[in-house]
Amino acid sequence: MKRFIIAGLSAVLVSSTIIPAKAQTQVEKLTTYNPVVTNNTFTSHLTPFQIVYLAYQGHFRSQGIPGYGSLLSAHQSGKITAKNIVQIAINTNLIPKNILTDKGYLNLVEEQLKGLEQD
Repeated sequence: MKRFIIAGLSAVLVSSTIIPAKAQTQVEKLTTYNPVVTNNTFTSHLTPFQIVYLAYQGHFRSQGIPGYGSLLSAHQSGKITAKNIVQIAINTNLIPKNILTDKGYLNLVEEQLKGLEQD
């Protein structure tokens, strides 16, 4: 009986150390788009979805980005780009400056904008 208890406790101990390390790696992969950002001390930032959603809700109106349907119309006509929205997010200290050079992040912002237009 003691062997089963010791074996069970050993299994719990080993799995409790492996799973958090694996989860942390997955979180890092989800929140990092560019190795330059990973090396920066400021790696926790808003996702492209969050940035677009804030823009859509009108949180960037005072910076010249319209909200709701006006945002979608301005994007479709080319007056507002993904880069414009990312620049405003940088100016309001929501994301780090080096995100502006991250093409993957910019592409995801663009995809989110296009996704809103299709709804």
